[in-house]
Amino acid sequence: MASEITFTSADGVNITVDRDIADCSLLIRDMLTDLPGHVNEPILLAGVKDKYILEKVVEWCTYHRSDTRSNETTDNDQDLRPNADDEDKDRRETTDDAQETTDNDVQETTHGDDMEDSDVYGDENDDDDESDDDDKSDDDDEITDHDHKTTDHETTSTCMSEWDEKFITALDQETLLEVVLAANFLDIKGLLDIGCMAIGNMIKGKSVEELRAQFDIVNDFTPEEEERIRRENAWADLK
Repeated sequence: MASEITFTSADGVNITVDRDIADCSLLIRDMLTDLPGHVNEPILLAGVKDKYILEKVVEWCTYHRSDTRSNETTDNDQDLRPNADDEDKDRRETTDDAQETTDNDVQETTHGDDMEDSDVYGDENDDDDESDDDDKSDDDDEITDHDHKTTDHETTSTCMSEWDEKFITALDQETLLEVVLAANFLDIKGLLDIGCMAIGNMIKGKSVEELRAQFDIVNDFTPEEEERIRRENAWADLK
């Protein structure tokens, strides 16, 4: 297996990288697996605009090259799964234990029927108090769980490593858009994710006119079409 791979950007410039760097791209990894005879030939990346964009993609992949190796270890998870016979045995043992517990509970319940009425009524009142306490505890747990889930969602939506943040914020807008297109073409999920996150932050809270100006988008709608679209999407107006 070749230790280096040569890529050619759309403007015809070659860049050679180590194989594990190239493996950050699922497109390249699958292609080299299916067509091993092309490993020693330059691979044209028509979806990567020019040398500079390819260099930025390679820079990100070089830093994250170890991520690829860690992901590959999960392919062997099948070998670590328990044998089906062992799973059946554990399931039967669990069922037997549950049946034994149920039998004991039935015996304790039968014995409890011999208690005096006054004791029974007292226990019922105690049970009611305990039930109220349990319900209150469950409600508190639900509130706590809801708050915890909300926090997790907020953390996930803004999750980006310090290195990735510096890398992505150093790119100007045009370069960022081209890097995202290249990451999508090469199927580099990590790079695509942080690029889309950065673009999402750029467009958040901006009006249609502001977005057109920022991304140099020509308005090709007639006033009547614009009005119709606004009415149809009034529910999505964040203002």
